[in-house]
Parts: sequence; C-alpha cells; structure tokens
Amino acid sequence: MGGASEGITLVNGSVLKEQFELMETINFEKQYLPNLKKRGATANSDHHHFTKSGVPSFFIYSMGKVKNYHDINDKSENTPLTNFDEVQQLLLDFVKQL
Repeated sequence: MGGASEGITLVNGSVLKEQFELMETINFEKQYLPNLKKRGATANSDHHHFTKSGVPSFFIYSMGKVKNYHDINDKSENTPLTNFDEVQQLLLDFVKQL
C-alpha cells in the first residue's frame, strides 16, 4: 500500500465475485474508499499460489498518485499511506462478515 487516494484494486475480484460484492457492499455502506476495482486472476504475487491451491485469496493494491513502487524512490518519506486506515477497516469488516 502506497496511497489509496483513488481506492484499491482487487486481483481475483472477478473470480471471487461473491466476496468482491460483499467488499463493495461494505465499502458503499461505510464510504471508506472512493473506488473499488476488480481484476481477474494473475500470477504476479504470493496470492497466486494460494489461488492455484484452491484457497480463495485477493491481491490488493492501492490506486493513487504514489508511483514509486519497488524503485530507488520507494522510501517511507515518499509514501503517504493515504486511506491506509480505511483500507484496513474495510478488510476487518469484510473478514468479520465471512
């Protein structure tokens, strides 16, 4: 998470449709984030091995103005963590309703 000023994207959101819809419902009711987007399955992170083994999982990344992921400028002072608490609360509310 760098800065979720524009919301988050959930990889596997279009695969785990029911779970994504629950996440959307919670976010709509609580107005945590301005936008939730969904993507299909990808093999770009640790979640892939869980998914491949049949364990439902999302890979979540933030959308916003922070563009310095995994480069020489990827430092704490360049990472505002915009909406970090909101993302955390959304995830906590989601897990409680599973």
